[in-house]
Amino acid sequence: MDNNLNNIPENNGTSVNGSNTPAENSSGMNTAGTSDYTGAANNGGILNGYVMNSDPGYTQSFAQGNPNGAEPQNSKQKSKVLPIVLGAAGVVVVAAAVLGFVFRGALANGWARLTKSPEEYTRYVLEKNLLDNDLMWKGYDESYKQVADLKGMKLSGEVRMELSKDVINMVEDAYTDYQNTRYSSYGGYEYYDAYYEYIEEEWEKDNYDYLDYDEWVKTYDPGDGGDDGGAPAIQLGALSDIAMIYEVERGDDAIRAMQALQLADKEYLLTMNEIYDSDKHELYLQMPEINKDYAKLELEEIADQDDLEELDNVLFGTDVKAVMMDPKTARSVSNRYFDLLVSKIDDVEEKKDTFEAAGQEQKCLTLKFTVDGDMIKETGVELCETLSDDGELRSYFTDYAKSYLPTEDVDDMWEELSDQLKQTAEEIEDADIDTEMECTLYVDNIGQIIGVKFMDEKEENGFLCGYVVKSGKLNFELSCMKDDEEIVNLEGIGKLGKSGVTADFDLTIRAQGLKKKISFALENMTPKGGVFTMELNQFYKLAQLAGVVDDEEDDYAKLIKDATLRIEYHSDGKKMDGSVGILNDGDKVAYVSWKSEVANAGTIEMPSSKESEKITDEYEMMEYLEDCDLDLFVDKLEELGLPKEAADELREEFEDIEYY
Repeated sequence: MDNNLNNIPENNGTSVNGSNTPAENSSGMNTAGTSDYTGAANNGGILNGYVMNSDPGYTQSFAQGNPNGAEPQNSKQKSKVLPIVLGAAGVVVVAAAVLGFVFRGALANGWARLTKSPEEYTRYVLEKNLLDNDLMWKGYDESYKQVADLKGMKLSGEVRMELSKDVINMVEDAYTDYQNTRYSSYGGYEYYDAYYEYIEEEWEKDNYDYLDYDEWVKTYDPGDGGDDGGAPAIQLGALSDIAMIYEVERGDDAIRAMQALQLADKEYLLTMNEIYDSDKHELYLQMPEINKDYAKLELEEIADQDDLEELDNVLFGTDVKAVMMDPKTARSVSNRYFDLLVSKIDDVEEKKDTFEAAGQEQKCLTLKFTVDGDMIKETGVELCETLSDDGELRSYFTDYAKSYLPTEDVDDMWEELSDQLKQTAEEIEDADIDTEMECTLYVDNIGQIIGVKFMDEKEENGFLCGYVVKSGKLNFELSCMKDDEEIVNLEGIGKLGKSGVTADFDLTIRAQGLKKKISFALENMTPKGGVFTMELNQFYKLAQLAGVVDDEEDDYAKLIKDATLRIEYHSDGKKMDGSVGILNDGDKVAYVSWKSEVANAGTIEMPSSKESEKITDEYEMMEYLEDCDLDLFVDKLEELGLPKEAADELREEFEDIEYY
């Protein structure tokens, strides 16, 4: 093993009268401690609290003013020497503490390299980078807490879509073209809608001796519509700004939900309120715009009792959090199976090397090992056998299954799953896996993996991915090889700051003899969010080459020719917001945004008998619908811009509902 001692603090002082005094580290500590990876997180801590020398005799000797430990000869000398010695010792302790804090990553990594074999060090590095991820586990703990605290939680938010006038016109024209084709005598639906209207008119006259379709076509006159059969046009201006608003509130034994449709950022067009009382198994439904009263469904008279119990158990059972493992169990299981996987790594070749990403180099250590068929088989067999007999997983599985399948024998379900895993292990044992790939890890001086290469022996097939950060500058590269040809190459150059990664990327793709480069950018990208932007004119040119866009001056083509795709997302655990949109000079062409917020629930009150109508069967439901003022709903649509023709058609549809 080529152990790099440059990163390990030496405590080899000079001998003074038989005692060891702490010496200043002369092995390049300052140089080794200055990591090229300036943004790396502290995943070390192995040497935290490191004491350079804790020999009691050493301390006592100096406390007496005599390094040899003899009795002091002159008390006056002791009084002069002691403050100097204590002061020097204090400086050493403070310096050691500061160095240990600043260079703790390099110290821990150097110590691991010094004390571990190449195989053990490889497992240590993988565990440090993949398993001991503070950010990942903190996120898991927060998610588990939210699931466990579903009672008393309120979730609210909205999803909004905005379309420009040009997009509305494009959709309207496309619809008209579709209808013209559909109504044309050359289409497959030759005057079908007009024939349906003819039948309805004959029924209203109580004339059931109407013409069949073929005879009707011979006599039908489409009028001014010509061959298009009078295809109706539509106007979608009212849909230029539409949003779905929602709220979900969960108490101890009740749930309240609300969904509302909002047009043009005005009052709600249509609202659906739902309240469920688990004690009485009553469901209240209301659409206040057309009926102020609630429809009260007594589910015990409608639904099966077992179904109600299962519903209550899912919504209000104490095992709701069984959907996720508790953090302690999750860590235990993760550690166990991670150790199983990395334990198969053997014959690691370790050497000093240089890693390059997007033109920037960094010195590092490479750890190379082989993944072959025997390793895959051995890992697969042991994995299946361990899973089949895992007590912690069995406990989690049975708790989860009981929450969602309370009537099933979950122990039998686990035994069946266990038998399947054991059978799978036998099949893997007998399988013929003929493969061999070489994996190379590129590790910096604090044990951070900055690159991974996975290739076959001839390095003709596989991938390379990694990054280099120096002085806050980020260089990232990913490349994929197939048959000794680079088919994908992604390079990004930018900066790494406190607010995240900001970089420009170039993605080059080679396929079927063609080469295409696509550029995009990231802005302040972190695990909590960021911004992605891409100029769409790149795809406009590609569409021209493919013949999809014929006229460069086409008005609709310009919508993407000069446009930018922008994706944005932000979250702090309680509030989330994001958007996906196409912008043209900052104006929204087509835009979808969303936001949500988690808060504490309030008191959920049940509607009174004066505010609700009891529903026990379909006939009482029809009576409730007859009391709904659907015309009022259509009138509101007209106020928001729905064309009169469309409103009249909608009124006719509602009349049919009342008729039936």
